[in-house]
Amino acid sequence: VETLEDLIKEIRSYGTSIIIADQSPTSVGKEIVANTDVKIMNLGKSSKLTNLEVSGCRMLTTLDVSKLRSLEYLTLANSGIRGINLDSCYNLKQVKIENCPLMSMEFGTNPALTSVTIKNSDLESINFGRSNSISMIELSGEKLASIDTSGLTVLDSLSVSGAPMSAINLSSNSSLTYLKFTNSKITSLDLGKNTKLQVLKCDSPKMSFLNISTNTAISELDIAGSGIHTLNISSNAYLMDTYNQGTPVTTDGITQYTHYPNNLGYSSIKCNEGTTFATSNVTGVEGFAERLYTTCLGRASEVEGRDYWASCLKSGMSGAEVAKGFFFSPEIAALQLDDVEFITRLY
Repeated sequence: VETLEDLIKEIRSYGTSIIIADQSPTSVGKEIVANTDVKIMNLGKSSKLTNLEVSGCRMLTTLDVSKLRSLEYLTLANSGIRGINLDSCYNLKQVKIENCPLMSMEFGTNPALTSVTIKNSDLESINFGRSNSISMIELSGEKLASIDTSGLTVLDSLSVSGAPMSAINLSSNSSLTYLKFTNSKITSLDLGKNTKLQVLKCDSPKMSFLNISTNTAISELDIAGSGIHTLNISSNAYLMDTYNQGTPVTTDGITQYTHYPNNLGYSSIKCNEGTTFATSNVTGVEGFAERLYTTCLGRASEVEGRDYWASCLKSGMSGAEVAKGFFFSPEIAALQLDDVEFITRLY
């Protein structure tokens, strides 16, 4: 074994390769393992394989799993894999990929797939295609600029970290209960269609618009570090009780309210120090004016401003004319919204 270890150490400098095969991998010397790597992996005759784990194979840049019709669990870590196509993996249930320089990844018809984790890749975009059984997604990557989750109707949990994306459309993900953006550049979030959402965490300092007017189930809200400094929570009983009854504790510019209603359950708000919350649930023309403030400007109204616009409506000014006053105001111009975000607020 020692002779073989010494040979392996020296042979690489001559550009020569050697293949080592052993029925008992644990019996291979540690020095041999340390000085070798996998460059080619042929899985053509592994059609019954259900669990595949590839780790530490820095020289392995491609992996063909098209013949693995029985594959259920795929784990790739610390390897050189740059692309993978999962279109033929009909029984795939879970995908975990970490620290691989992925540049392309194709999801196809994966009817059994429920969990996807991709961390520290070179992917710039991800389209989950027709894999509409996915319920959990966890992503991170400094190049990830867009995510398409439009077909994921049962998606329950989405966590994104370190991605440069500025916007995401979650209107199709009505089953979402957990949403987290960490170290993100999200500028706006309209969660009007995500009425089952229970936990929301976002620390994007560029976020200037957040709509949670229909999210009555949120019990944990964390917007500390974000650009949100005013927010209307009047439609959410959990957050209202937490804000009104919880004792605020401020540390290093972050304020947290915590509430344990009847010693059952848990509700919390975490925000920037000085954040103000609108807690009055106004209706009628006043409610219409209030919604323009939250939808257009991304903040709660001041009473004088809301009453002014309400009086304009009562005096005969149309809703469209009032809305025009908001959408072409100096305040919204100062927000410097991009085209996509401006159109989103118009809707």
